[in-house]
Amino acid sequence: MSDAVEQYFSGIWKPDWTKFEHSGWSLVDKINKLEPESVLDIGCGFNDLKDKIPGLYGIDPYNDKADEKVSIEHYNCGTKEWDIVLALGSINFGSEFTVRRQFAKAVKLLKDKGHFFGRFNPGSRVGHQDTIAEGITFFPWSKSYLKDLCYEYSLDVLELKNDNARIYFHGQKKLMGT
Repeated sequence: MSDAVEQYFSGIWKPDWTKFEHSGWSLVDKINKLEPESVLDIGCGFNDLKDKIPGLYGIDPYNDKADEKVSIEHYNCGTKEWDIVLALGSINFGSEFTVRRQFAKAVKLLKDKGHFFGRFNPGSRVGHQDTIAEGITFFPWSKSYLKDLCYEYSLDVLELKNDNARIYFHGQKKLMGT
């Protein structure tokens, strides 16, 4: 990742869960209703969901509040598979190669029939007005591109909605062999 990404997310950016209808605080109830035993929050930031979702483990390469300070590329949980994976704004930076690799790893970490919740940026700087953010490459996600990745990586799309200049996504990993 670029120095701008590290500088921005380690000291400037602050979350605002209230501005997202589908991928904000309402997501906590949706996740808890699934009664997961294990939840991986990729790019957890300040780990705001830690005390709201049982079994949540947060990783983030820039924030000391994470359970583990590591990027998705370098995260190693051995053979553990997760009931739910969250990527709420974290798989949004860099080239297509980078986001595809991160998306594929997130799906790989899911159990069969596990749930993936995401918030993806369609290349917008809305919410990122700081001058340091000008040096960040935001990948231009689209709903059709996300659907293509889901097909490629064996995810069923359960929900796909606009969410305050972002794309909210809820998918479920198919059973292997189906």
